[in-house]
Amino acid sequence: MQVSPARPQIQTYQTRALNPTSHARLAMTIRHPGAVGPRPGVVLVPGGRTDGQLFFGTSGVAERFARAGYVAVHFDPDGRGSSEGVEDDNGRVQQDALAAVLQATIDSPLVSRERIALVACGFGLTMATGVLIRYPDLPVRFLVDWQGLVSRDEILESLGGTVVPTAGIADERWWQERDPLAMLRLVPVGYQRVQTTPTGADAGQAAMHAIRAATHRRFGGEGIAPWTRLNGNPANQVYEGSAKPWWLSPVPAEIACLAYLLELMPPDRRWVQP
Repeated sequence: MQVSPARPQIQTYQTRALNPTSHARLAMTIRHPGAVGPRPGVVLVPGGRTDGQLFFGTSGVAERFARAGYVAVHFDPDGRGSSEGVEDDNGRVQQDALAAVLQATIDSPLVSRERIALVACGFGLTMATGVLIRYPDLPVRFLVDWQGLVSRDEILESLGGTVVPTAGIADERWWQERDPLAMLRLVPVGYQRVQTTPTGADAGQAAMHAIRAATHRRFGGEGIAPWTRLNGNPANQVYEGSAKPWWLSPVPAEIACLAYLLELMPPDRRWVQP
């Protein structure tokens, strides 16, 4: 009788990263799939003002990524969960926090440093894009964006209209650090947008605006990304006039994002740009 090999045991490590700007100690969790040798790393960025432990840890999302063969890393940004510091609504302070977490991930012997991806959810796209343009030397290969908020109206609505006393549509000082649509134009890595069937016209337009902003100018977009794609549609395509993309059926975020990760960065092979 043939006996199936035992499934590797997920190894979980709790550690701290230091935000060099705020000097806050950040709660950080690393889940390793238990396989031998360094594995590709996926750093998960939570949506809204949620902490990473609740968004990815308690929910079981990070463990699913680890079981697929990735080193899954999540953290609590400044002022959230078990981290020190003050909430910054994904501005430069929390972008610096994410950069510190990325650097700690890259430096870990558990992680293959040439295979690092960012997965951002909702408002977390602001933090992720800020890091990618402000820290271009970090070896992040691509960004997976789960229905990221790209318009100022969307962001303010998601925050309940309460940000800082002077913040608003006209307050450019606040938005300079937090305008993902503007920042997507400067993202220098591959960009995979994941979007389920929109429930309204605004959601569909947001996804197409995001793709247009990130797609390189040589393909008719406004950005510099070497490769972009909306769901499984053709790569490097922008949507104008009657051109309509294919939308995903409603599925949990981790299932959709994980499917594209397995395609773009298979755990047991080097990442090759499509």
